[in-house]
Amino acid sequence: MKLRKFQISCPVFWGYNQYIDIEKFNNLEDIIKHFLDGCEAFFLFHNLLDLYEYFKSVKQYYHIHDITYEIIYNLPETETIYICRHNNCNTMDKIIINR
Repeated sequence: MKLRKFQISCPVFWGYNQYIDIEKFNNLEDIIKHFLDGCEAFFLFHNLLDLYEYFKSVKQYYHIHDITYEIIYNLPETETIYICRHNNCNTMDKIIINR
């Protein structure tokens, strides 16, 4: 088992994180999908329907910069890997940023 901490970096969902056993995956895209699906499921399970709907509308824009599966595999367990969204600032983002 090789657990790594992944965390969202964006104005609305900053801080949501999960520890993921990266040995269960063969590539970075599958890890990101698993992480984002978990976030979406969390909102739905807790009946946070507005957040759930908003998250679904921006989910496709999340990504990880300049890192590969191999790099993540070799990072220290204490490192946080950020999954960010910054290329489509919208009304909800602006409300959160300006609060």
